[in-house]
Amino acid sequence: MPDLIVDLDKLEHNIQFIKAFCEVNRLEWVGVVKACESSVPVIELFQRNGVTSLGIASLVTAREQQRHFREKPMLVAIPSVLEAQAVVSSCKSSLNSELETIKALAEAAEWEGVTHEVLLMIELGDLREGVMPEDAVRTVRKILELGSKHLELSGIGANLACCSGVLPSSENISLLNGLAEEIEKSLGHPMKKVSIGGSVMLDWMENHSLPPRLNQLRIGEAILLGTIPGVEKKHKELLDSAFLLSGTVLEIKTKPSVPMGEVGTDAFGVKPRFEDKGLRKRALVNLGAIHTAPRSLTPVPSNVRFINSNSNYSVYDVTDCPQEFRPGDTMEFRLSYSSLIQGLLSPYVKKSYRGARASL
Repeated sequence: MPDLIVDLDKLEHNIQFIKAFCEVNRLEWVGVVKACESSVPVIELFQRNGVTSLGIASLVTAREQQRHFREKPMLVAIPSVLEAQAVVSSCKSSLNSELETIKALAEAAEWEGVTHEVLLMIELGDLREGVMPEDAVRTVRKILELGSKHLELSGIGANLACCSGVLPSSENISLLNGLAEEIEKSLGHPMKKVSIGGSVMLDWMENHSLPPRLNQLRIGEAILLGTIPGVEKKHKELLDSAFLLSGTVLEIKTKPSVPMGEVGTDAFGVKPRFEDKGLRKRALVNLGAIHTAPRSLTPVPSNVRFINSNSNYSVYDVTDCPQEFRPGDTMEFRLSYSSLIQGLLSPYVKKSYRGARASL
């Protein structure tokens, strides 16, 4: 069985760096753990390091891990109007863009006898969630007209580089800042929180200053993987090996690099393409689609090249690798965001924890 290895000491290093980064920049930090919210040791590690506001994406997690949260988490995935009761029961706050859902949250919060906090999401060009900027004041007005004592509109927020890859810029960041000021001026309602999401903000903030109204940063991937999405690079201060996936070599054989016979589609309905490189040494590893996203794994050994995969196996060209692999040997891989999520959720992958924190 493949093994997903979590080094809690390395992960703690990343958490502490982001925590200090946010303190220096006077930002409230929401630690987004949606990629690994099924992992209790990771959730507890964040909280032991003083991260009081956690962002999750699943109401199943909010319910099943409830006893492990010191404070109710923020729901960072847009909820359905049908989930309003579950949201206010399990989460202290949520991101929203639809008036009908916000109305349902207000009614559910009144029924529960609690106050639920919402952030209205603004579309800054990444074309995921959010109202268009020109509709922001009108939408806030309608939320306030609900007159609910159990719903707190605490501010506005946005995401970047999460769907269409739109990067932060002085223009889109300033637009969010300006909308907060416009809402307050037009409606007299304070925007206590102006929230921006996306690990790509780390890279941007190294060379730019945030406008004064932005005071909350929602960030996750950089902490977990040490990488900056959108610009596809490792952050120089973060560790990129807190998570490793370990597979077992099942077969080592020298075979042709081009299939023999007529080629149809592979296990996933895609017709593969092959380059004739003659005879090549191939390693069959016990990692497939039921375990992770094989194509997005990066082999730790040098000069190992992914060829293809199916549900149970992946094939790698190890001809040029200086390490001599034999059946039964272990091959380790660094993970992408998608392979990490699938690996942690897969029941066919063992999860192991290492480091001083693993014994706590």
